[in-house]
Amino acid sequence: MCSAQIEPQILELLCTFSRPSREEGTISNVSLVFEVNRHCCYLRKSINMLLKVKFKTQQQFVRVTEPTLNSFLNNAFLKFGVREALYHMAKLFYETGTELDEDVFEEVLKQPNIGVLLLVLDGDAQDESAIKQKMQVTFQYRQRFIQDPEKCVDVLTEFPRFKDVKGLIEQDFTQLFGSVISAKFLERWPTAFKHKIVSQSKCLHPSPDLQELIDAAESAVNDGIGNDAVWDHDLAGILLLLRLIPPAAQGRKRPGKMSAFQAEKQVAVFLKTGNGVQEHLETIQDIKQPYLLVVGPKKNTIQAYYIILDKQAIPCISTSAVGAFDELFKSNFVFGTSYNKVLHNMYIFIQTTIYEIDIGQVKETPRVSELRARLLN
Repeated sequence: MCSAQIEPQILELLCTFSRPSREEGTISNVSLVFEVNRHCCYLRKSINMLLKVKFKTQQQFVRVTEPTLNSFLNNAFLKFGVREALYHMAKLFYETGTELDEDVFEEVLKQPNIGVLLLVLDGDAQDESAIKQKMQVTFQYRQRFIQDPEKCVDVLTEFPRFKDVKGLIEQDFTQLFGSVISAKFLERWPTAFKHKIVSQSKCLHPSPDLQELIDAAESAVNDGIGNDAVWDHDLAGILLLLRLIPPAAQGRKRPGKMSAFQAEKQVAVFLKTGNGVQEHLETIQDIKQPYLLVVGPKKNTIQAYYIILDKQAIPCISTSAVGAFDELFKSNFVFGTSYNKVLHNMYIFIQTTIYEIDIGQVKETPRVSELRARLLN
């Protein structure tokens, strides 16, 4: 007999008819007990609730009538009109991107806020568009996750698809700020800012490494002349901004000020082709804010870009330095990291002047305000 409490009317029936019948022997007794037992278990397992489910572009409420994954999937198939021949290909995913199986489904139903579940056919499970759709569904959950100080350090463990599907940083940033703001750096930097940054850099106190960056930034319009030991023209232009807005002081515990030349490695680190990305990750001694790992045969011939965060590599969708830096900047918002202290003022300038995010709401140094006035006037 199941351990669940028996309805009073069923208990009365059981007590009345549980004695063996002289005419029909004990078969009726066993049969009745079996029927009552089955009904008791049904009472215990029966459930009636609604869950939000997204399948491809549709999102519907699906009723849960029994706390079993198989029963729920059957209800979902009927709701979304999935052909019976495809039933065996279906998988259900939780908000975190974790697959739900039969063993945990009943426990998941007990959670107070389940969110939106994603129904995926196995044949599409590895398709990038399906993964991006799933990540889009879990966006709100992810935002709550990264805002939790105890959880945010595990964001790439909880959402590992950032590490193998390109474009997810762009997708999350666009959901945060919209497509217009998301596109501003790629639209404005090459046309409205880069040449002015180069021009302003020529007014700084001269030094050999500064001149190398200026030459590299201008090499795109000077017949490709450039030094293999310096960056390509796009990244050189971005690093010149760091010369115009020097690194911020690091505080009392780390006295002194890092030079702009030293701070370049807080933005980008070069890895020559043939050396493994994993080997680079193993050399990281302490947790740093996100930075770019640029891979290629020479500094001015880059083949791939990665964002390094928490000793893990996230491949950039872009193959240009401007696009990769755009993703690097956006990663601070997507993963909830604070700006690198050394690069803080430079990032504030980019945030307020180029992306136009939170203008007048964030504290700016006089250097940032002055540079913006010179560039925009």
